[in-house]
Amino acid sequence: MRTRPGGYWTETMAHDRLADEGVGERLSDAEALMWRLGATDARLRPTITVVAVLDSSPGVEAVAERAVALTRHAPRFAARVVPPLTSLAPPRLVPDDQFDLSAHVRVVAAPGAGTLDDVLALAGPMAADGLDPSRPLWQFTLVEGMAGGRAALVVRVHHALTDGVGALALAAVLFGAPADTPAGPGSAGAVGPGRAEGGLAAAVERLADDLAGEVAAGVRVLRRGAPLAAGLLRRAVGDPAGAPAAAASVVATARSVVTAAGLDAAPCSPTMTARSASVVLGHLEVDLTAVRRAGAAAGGATVNDVFVFAVLEGFRRYHAKHGTRPAALRVAVPVNLRSRPGDRPDTDGDAGDLGGNAFFPARVVLPLGHPDPATAMAAVHDAVAAARAEPAVGLTEPLAAAVARLPGGDALVARALGAVDVITSNVAGSPVPLELAGAQVQALIPFGPRSGAGCNVTTLSYAGTLHVGVNLDPAATPDTATLLDCLAGAFSDTVGAP
Repeated sequence: MRTRPGGYWTETMAHDRLADEGVGERLSDAEALMWRLGATDARLRPTITVVAVLDSSPGVEAVAERAVALTRHAPRFAARVVPPLTSLAPPRLVPDDQFDLSAHVRVVAAPGAGTLDDVLALAGPMAADGLDPSRPLWQFTLVEGMAGGRAALVVRVHHALTDGVGALALAAVLFGAPADTPAGPGSAGAVGPGRAEGGLAAAVERLADDLAGEVAAGVRVLRRGAPLAAGLLRRAVGDPAGAPAAAASVVATARSVVTAAGLDAAPCSPTMTARSASVVLGHLEVDLTAVRRAGAAAGGATVNDVFVFAVLEGFRRYHAKHGTRPAALRVAVPVNLRSRPGDRPDTDGDAGDLGGNAFFPARVVLPLGHPDPATAMAAVHDAVAAARAEPAVGLTEPLAAAVARLPGGDALVARALGAVDVITSNVAGSPVPLELAGAQVQALIPFGPRSGAGCNVTTLSYAGTLHVGVNLDPAATPDTATLLDCLAGAFSDTVGAP
C-alpha cells in the first residue's frame, strides 16, 4: 500500500486553506443517531461506498485535486465530529486544523489478476471498516494496475455527512473538470480552531454550547408537534362534529410512528436471520432501456418498480434453493425529503445540496412469488407510495430526537434495523459519461450500508446502464455467490435481452 505524504499534499493544503464558514453546525438528530449507532455497533456502521471503474489511472495527484475541490464546496468534509460532553445534544462538526490530505487520499495496487471482482474483494473490508473518528469521515482509495490498464476509485463516506442523493452532487465535484468547479464559500482563510478543546474554560464553553443545542432540539420538536396539536384544537372548537375525525387523524399519525419505529423486531425471512459486521460486495449491470421497456410492458411500471420486483424475485429464488418460501420480506426504502421543505432543519429542500441528509427510512412488507409480474410491480408501486405518504415520514427529526432522550432508545432502533431483510435504494445518476482528469468513468457502482439489515441492494443509473451494487452479510447469506446468481437470473428474466 502506497501513500503520498508531504510534497504535493503539504503544498496544496498550505496554499488552499479552508475557511470555517458553513462549518460548526451540529449534526441533525437523525445524523446524530446514525453516528451513535455506528460508533457502538460495528454491524450498524453507516458507510456509503462507491466504486468508480476508470479506463485508466488519472494519477493520485488528480484525485487529490478533486478532494480539495470537494472540501471547498462542502466544508463539512474538512471537519471532524466532536461529541457533546454530557448532554444529549447532537455532536458538532468542527473544522480540523490538522487536516491531513494523505490520510484521506491514498493509492494501492490492484490485487490478484486486477479484475473488477478482485477490486470488490479489496473494497469489501474497506466498506466494513469504520472511518477514523478523529478525522473528517471520508476516504478515497485509487486502485491502479487493473487488467487492461484500468483503474478504480473506491470512495467511502460516512452517512452522517451525506445521503445517496447528496452523494450525486459529490460525484459532480469529483468527476467534474477543475474549471467547472469554482471555489465555494469555504475556499479561503484559515481552517479555524479545530482542536482547541482542552482546559476548564473550553470544557465549560462546550458544556454551555451543548445545553444550548439541547434547548434548540426541544424547540424543533415543539415546532413540528405544535401544528398537529393546534390543528386538532382548532377543528375541535370550530367544528365539534369534526373532532372525532381530527382525533382519528392523530391516532393514525401515532400508529404511523409506531410502524416507522419498527417495534415488530423480527426478520420476515426464516433463512436470513444472522447478522455480522463483515461485508461481501457484488455487482450486476442491467441495460436501462431494457428496464424501461419491461416497465412499459407491465402497464407503465417505473424503473424503481421493475428494480424492486427483480430484487424480490431474486430473493424468492434464493429462499427456494434453501427450501423455504416466506410469504413476504421486510424491505426498507429510503424516501427522499429534499422536495419537502422543513423536513430537515438545515435545508430548504434543495436537491443539489452536497452535504447533509434528507431522507426517511420507510419500511414496507412486500409479498414474494406473485405469478403475474405486472400485478406484482403494481403492488410494489402502491406499497412504496403508501409508505412514502405515511404521516411519520414528515417526523424524521422529532423521532430521532425522541430516541436520543428515551432510555434504551438506541437499542430499540438497533433491534428494528436488524428486523429488516433487505434495503433497496434507487438513485438516478448521470445520463452522460463522466471523467476524472482524462480517465473515462466506465462504471459507478453504489454500495449502500446495510445498517443491520441482511442485505442492501442499491442501483445507480449511469450513461444508459443500471449498476446494481449488492452489499451482502455473509452471516445472513453464507452462500453469497448463490444469492448473486439468483439476483442476476431474476434481473435477466425480468428485463429480457437489451
